[in-house]
Amino acid sequence: MSKKIIIFLILGILVLLFLGIKLISLKEVSEITGVDACQVDSDCMVFGSDGDCNCGCYHKDYDWKKEGNCFCAAPISCRCLQGKCQPILGGEMTLEEAIIVAKNSECGDRLKNNSFYNENSQTWWIDLDISKEGCNPACVVNVNTGQAEINWRCTGLIEN
Repeated sequence: MSKKIIIFLILGILVLLFLGIKLISLKEVSEITGVDACQVDSDCMVFGSDGDCNCGCYHKDYDWKKEGNCFCAAPISCRCLQGKCQPILGGEMTLEEAIIVAKNSECGDRLKNNSFYNENSQTWWIDLDISKEGCNPACVVNVNTGQAEINWRCTGLIEN
């Protein structure tokens, strides 16, 4: 009879261990799947507008609902940074943020290490690794709109 009790106790302990591991993994999943969780920039989007109390960056599948009126400056766009949707606000953008915006635009992953910030136009200019005769293309990231586009910076006459 004592063998049956020992076997029953061992099985009980194994079941408890299994359930404990499952609970830990469920907690990890819930932390990863929060309203602002992300894996890539395209997982994030802006919800709300200026004046909505809960405007901001959330996962694209979040069921957002406006909650009252108060001061909230809605971001111009969002990015995924360290697993959380983060806002990009107009008028402020680091080079690292500009690179994220550029990579998610038509510029793609063709960025060179040479860049500069134009204070007059509030744009980041990042050289591109694209060959086109007579041109020196750059990805231009507008700090205020969060948009990026290729400026070909072509000079001279190109004969056809």
